Amino acid sequence: MAVQKSRKSRSRRDMRRSHHRMEIAEISVDATTGEKHRRHHD
Repeated sequence: MAVQKSRKSRSRRDMRRSHHRMEIAEISVDATTGEKHRRHHD
């Protein structure tokens, strides 16, 4: 069983989570219909 040896500080915990943020989805407009959609998600 995985058990930590010592407690992680708030700083190290937050550094690990720095990539957990939401990314803004890129929205494209269809040239023929003018419909908005996410890239590669027709």
